[in-house]
Amino acid sequence: MDATELATRTGSTPEGIERLIGLAILEPSSDGSFSDRDITRVALALAIEESGISFDDVGRAIGEGTLSFEFAEFATTAPVGLLDKTLGQLTEEMGLQPGVATRFQASMGLPPHGPDEPVREDVAELLAIGAQAMAAGLPEETLIRTFRIFTQNLQRIAEYQNELFVRDIMGRMLASGHDPA
Repeated sequence: MDATELATRTGSTPEGIERLIGLAILEPSSDGSFSDRDITRVALALAIEESGISFDDVGRAIGEGTLSFEFAEFATTAPVGLLDKTLGQLTEEMGLQPGVATRFQASMGLPPHGPDEPVREDVAELLAIGAQAMAAGLPEETLIRTFRIFTQNLQRIAEYQNELFVRDIMGRMLASGHDPA
């Protein structure tokens, strides 16, 4: 993808992408293009900046070798980007009432998108599932309850996986004398 598409898919701007290149946070390929993994790099940089650490500081840390985004190359799933459609455009295309999308997002524990904000690819997929189910005759209340139950149970699974790893895998290895590293 080019810098404009990368900017669109990350919620940045072409100028923001150029700034990240200038600070060595991003490095385009020899033909000037970017890969899906660069979406992860931009998302990390934006999250770090939002936490109060400037792009300049991130670039300096990368230059000094104290910070690296190289692990983004090893992500096992494709990064989630933004669509070039707003929530309002998407819900209109899907035939959903504007408030339905907001209620679906809330039931899944997702932060709501404003009607003029670009929508994440994964949120668009979930809204499409809801729209298809409503078109098939399922009531909104049923879908909201279903989304909430699935979300709560996925959270429980994730919490248990962490507990399992820390207690039963990492804990046993440390107890048997393995080095923490």
